[in-house]
Amino acid sequence: MKAADILLTFEEPTLANYEKNYVDRDWIHRYPPERFWRLVYSVPSSDEMQQVVKLARQRRVGWLYVTDDGPDKNPWDEPASYLATEAREWTGIEPETLKNTPPSSRESATPALRRVSIQWSGLKGARSQILMDVDHKTSTGYHGSGTALGADLMLEMPGDGSVKLMRYNGNGEDWKWTTLEAHVTLTQPEPGMNRVEFDATPLGSATSIKVQFRSLDKDWNPVSASRVFDWIPK
Repeated sequence: MKAADILLTFEEPTLANYEKNYVDRDWIHRYPPERFWRLVYSVPSSDEMQQVVKLARQRRVGWLYVTDDGPDKNPWDEPASYLATEAREWTGIEPETLKNTPPSSRESATPALRRVSIQWSGLKGARSQILMDVDHKTSTGYHGSGTALGADLMLEMPGDGSVKLMRYNGNGEDWKWTTLEAHVTLTQPEPGMNRVEFDATPLGSATSIKVQFRSLDKDWNPVSASRVFDWIPK
């Protein structure tokens, strides 16, 4: 796990094989789903593909590719015939159709999203939050008890390997947040080190952001808070 960012733990044919022969090893559960990838080929129909997707989610995997290719002994030389349906089923995002579009138009129509990351030391599985003051104004955003900034955004980690990015929409002291679609991922590049990566769009044009880390107990009460840091998103 120290040597690989993403580890392939299953590469076998058919839904039936994945149902019966996958071994759910205890050590896998010590890491977030985003560290694991599975490949299932020779899955002939879209219905069976969706069953693989459902089963993969139950088995806590962050990366998955299912294909009907495989009977020709090379399952990776052609894309799955149901690839668009699979992408939508796995990500919840409607794929854009780009075929027959000139490359120049394709690039302008779908610009690449800038991604940013925050990395910090901390215990794996700890319940925590990262409060972000984007406009550098303590009078805006959340500035309730225990905070030393006005939090416009917040990354929240419940301790189960998941993470979400939220925008504050309250009056400053009430707890009102809206979850944003920012494709957030939480990984542990090495023991004792956490890393969150997300789309930079919610940050706007900000080049420096004030952040504060908070630890929470099982009832979501803050138990400790760091000093305020200046974070340069990149």
